Amino acid sequence: MTTFLLPVQGLTINSPLELGRVRLHPGPSVGSLLGNETERLFGHQHIGDIASQIADELEHGTVAVIDAADIDAALHLVTLATDLLRVFQRVRYSTYRTTMFGLPGQLYQSNVRYLTAGDVRGPGFHCRGEVLGWTFGDQVRTAWLSSPAFTSVAALVGGDDPLDEGHRRALLGVQLLSQAILEHRPPFKILNLVIALESMLLERLNEPQMLRLLRRVTSFTCGRPDGSLCGRDRPACQLLALDPRSKTDRQQLDKLRKLAERDVRWGCSEWFKYCEWYGWRSSIAHGDDTPVTAEDVSKAEYWILRWTAEPVLLWLVEHPVAPLAELDEALADLEPVPDWQNPIPDPDPYEPGSYELG
Repeated sequence: MTTFLLPVQGLTINSPLELGRVRLHPGPSVGSLLGNETERLFGHQHIGDIASQIADELEHGTVAVIDAADIDAALHLVTLATDLLRVFQRVRYSTYRTTMFGLPGQLYQSNVRYLTAGDVRGPGFHCRGEVLGWTFGDQVRTAWLSSPAFTSVAALVGGDDPLDEGHRRALLGVQLLSQAILEHRPPFKILNLVIALESMLLERLNEPQMLRLLRRVTSFTCGRPDGSLCGRDRPACQLLALDPRSKTDRQQLDKLRKLAERDVRWGCSEWFKYCEWYGWRSSIAHGDDTPVTAEDVSKAEYWILRWTAEPVLLWLVEHPVAPLAELDEALADLEPVPDWQNPIPDPDPYEPGSYELG
């Protein structure tokens, strides 16, 4: 086993931080981290100068320390640790534009030099990508330690295999969310965002995939911004209460969808948001090149990172063995929907304004 010291560019911390087996340290502590190896390494006849140069580079950022069998294993774990911090940053602090950090090569940065001809001619320069620099200060550390979701997922980094299902899904979801954050092309950003939700909340079955995902994910966020979760702090609506595994309930869901297309009062804005985003994901995955705008995808990114990611991760780490089955059981135990929501009227003779879902 070898101890690797790797650079995390753009990240500043004022004291050590443990993310599972990965330990982050302030750059100036490189010498103390090397301990007894310092003199032997820097004083070596052949590699001393190079080692000193690398140490100087490490001092200007954050140092990730990891014991691993080889460099590839070390890079994998440090990448996972920075993925987790990146998702935490965007969940808690910013979801549109922010400074960034990561391993060398992990971030997208480029300066495009070009020429123009025609009406406008001459040389041009265009900077693309991330702006480095984020400080994990005392307030951020307090927020980190106050999040059982993120601290619990961090404890899994470099843990023993095999992982329980919930833990495995949490780690996979974090990596996909991080990839979505780093992705600048709108179609591929929405692909990663929705696939992250699928990786955390959907298993492969010969059942309606989209409807099962919509029900599960909506249960975490419907009413969360207002502190009034659907089905817990207030009565459940039928979109949450109906079970898509039941043919009868699927027929009722189809009625609701058609009614909502005529009158938004029959719809749940949360449910239909996720429905739209899943539709974009499916179109792109199956070859539809209809443009998805950056503005639309930014709204999806904001919502999924701000309101969805953390409660879903918390559920997965708190229900490690059978997270999805237990989630379905919890949904089945919700109180029945109010009588005024039953029965769902046939949308054909529907008169706008006659019914309201709430």
